[in-house]
Amino acid sequence: LGNTLFRLSYVDIPDGPYMWPASVLNALRRDAVTALETALITHHVESWQALQVTGDVDYDFKVQHELSYDTCPMISARVDEIEGVKAAISGGAQKIVFGGDRLSRIPYALSIYDEVARLCAQSDVICTFATPRVVKDDEVEAYKHTLEAIVQAHPDSISIHVPQALLWLRELGYTGAIEADTGLNIFNTPTLHFWEQLHISCVNPSQELTLKQITELAKHSHVPIETMIHGYTEMMISEYCAIASFVGTGSKVNCPMPCVKESYSLKDRKGEIFPIRTDPYCRMHIMNSHEMDMRAYVPMLLQKGISILRVDGRHMKPSYVKDIVSQYVGIATGTMEAPPKKIDSQGESITRGHYFRGIL
Repeated sequence: LGNTLFRLSYVDIPDGPYMWPASVLNALRRDAVTALETALITHHVESWQALQVTGDVDYDFKVQHELSYDTCPMISARVDEIEGVKAAISGGAQKIVFGGDRLSRIPYALSIYDEVARLCAQSDVICTFATPRVVKDDEVEAYKHTLEAIVQAHPDSISIHVPQALLWLRELGYTGAIEADTGLNIFNTPTLHFWEQLHISCVNPSQELTLKQITELAKHSHVPIETMIHGYTEMMISEYCAIASFVGTGSKVNCPMPCVKESYSLKDRKGEIFPIRTDPYCRMHIMNSHEMDMRAYVPMLLQKGISILRVDGRHMKPSYVKDIVSQYVGIATGTMEAPPKKIDSQGESITRGHYFRGIL
C-alpha cells in the first residue's frame, strides 16, 4: 500500500473470467485507505469525547504534585550509568536525569532505579528518571515493567519524551512531578502553555530552537526552562542498524552484538566521524561528530532566562563528567571565569548546536 499507514493483509478475488484494470485497483486502494483513515480518526475522537463526558479525563489528574525548583539556576547532568551518577554528583550537579535512551545495548537491572534514587537522596540532589524517546506499540507492555520500577523508586520527578507516558503513569498510580523533555518537541508558546496546563514542573524545549527563540519562550514560561549545553547531541535514532549490517549477521535476528565489544562510527564524504551507539531496544543512535560546548556562554544563557543547564554525560567517561560539571557549576556560581568564545582549551573543534544557527 505504498507510503500509507496500512499493510495489506490478504486479497480475496472471486473466481471467474474477470479482468481487473490497474485504474480500478488503484481506485479501490485509494478509497480503502481513505475509509480506513476516516474510521480510525472517528473512533479516536469518539473515544476521547466519551471519556470526557464520563469525567475520566481532565487536565488536572495528570500531575498532582509539582516539583519546586527553589535553587535555580542550577546545573543538571544526564547520565545512564551508576558511575556517571556518582561523578556528576561529585562534580556539583544539583539534578540528575537518569535512564531513558541508554546508549548501551545491555538493558538495566530494574534495581538500578532504587540505587540511583538513593544516591541522589543522600547528596540532596534532585532525582529525575526519563522515559525513552521511542516506545513502539509492541514494546509498551514490556516497558511498563521498567516504568513500574521507576515509580516504585520514588524519584523527585519523571521526565517524559512521549505524550502516552502520561497515561502509562496514571495506570501505575503515579502522582508525582512530571517534566516535559525534548522528545515532546516544544517549539513555541502555545505548545508550552498546553503542557503548563497539565501542571508539568519543568520544560526542556526542542533542541532545534535558537537562543533567541528560547529566550522568547522563557519570557512566557511559568516553569523553569532546561536546555542541553554540553555533550554529544543525537542526530538520528533508527531501527536500521549499520553495525549489524556490516559487521554482524546482516540482521538483528540472532545478532552476536558486536556493538558491546567494539566502538563504531560513520564517516561522511567530508571525513567527519559520527559515533554510533545502540540502546537496549537494538536501535541505532547516530551522535554528532562534534561535542557541544557552551561554557563560554553560560553568563548569557542565565541572563536570557534559562534556569537549568544540562550536561549530557552519556557519551563521556566518569572522570570527564565530573570535570565538565564542576566547570559549569563554577562558571554559573561565579567562582570560575568563562572561557573565550572560540575553540576549546584542547584545540578541538566544537559545536554550539542550534543556539546561533536555527532551522527557521
